[in-house]
Amino acid sequence: MKTICEKPELERKLGIAEDGDLCVFRNGEWIKVGFNDRYAGEYPSCLFQDILYARDDFYAAATTADGGAAVYSSCTGENWASVNLVEKHYWAESTPPQGGAVKMFFEPCMNQILLVCSGGDVVSIPDCPKCVKVMHVADRTVVDASYEDRRMTLTYEDGQKETVALQTADRIRVSMSYAIQACKEGGELIDIRPNDLRRQDGPVPCTAAIDPEDLDDYLQTKDPHARLTFMCTFGTVADQAAWHAYYAGFPNARSVGGYLRGFHVV
Repeated sequence: MKTICEKPELERKLGIAEDGDLCVFRNGEWIKVGFNDRYAGEYPSCLFQDILYARDDFYAAATTADGGAAVYSSCTGENWASVNLVEKHYWAESTPPQGGAVKMFFEPCMNQILLVCSGGDVVSIPDCPKCVKVMHVADRTVVDASYEDRRMTLTYEDGQKETVALQTADRIRVSMSYAIQACKEGGELIDIRPNDLRRQDGPVPCTAAIDPEDLDDYLQTKDPHARLTFMCTFGTVADQAAWHAYYAGFPNARSVGGYLRGFHVV
């Protein structure tokens, strides 16, 4: 078995066989999933490279027959669903990451998965499936990677290594649909524009509106586990408010950016 990971509470082990197929450990033996045959016509044929357990799911990263990357998720390892790897834009064509899958890591700070691709791209996969971010960090072929303390060490095909910082990997942004769902579950969508801009530009569909300078007082009235999502005109103030709340002890603080078209993901 090339790679093994475990979901302790279910006593479930998954692995990747030497031939690149997924395997499930059941009744004391490893049983192949037969992924390519099982999902023929639904997902492209692929060879799996890495697997991890995070956010109550298994995630398996693969390289497809055409050399691209793919990630699939499963609660138990029996049924698999495709995970989005494409960063969405209004103003530019959306393209998948370059190269096949190399390695995955879980970043607990922002509850996101980092996928390293052979073409030099790193994909951050946050809890909002629409808000993937693709970062091009190397112009050489990557064959291995390690991750520690928000720094990634890449190994190239000639054996050389390079360490890169991933300060820009944190994905504070979420989609509007994600924010709306959070509101249905008791969260808040907060208009953080200054009062004069709210009067000038008119209201936006939020559950609350506060001036930026009143944010600390507002946070003192909230449960630290509340799902707080901020919105402004262009996105800058909302992002700053979300980061401020996050570092103030609100791990579920996020931003949808600006309400103007092109400044947030719907």
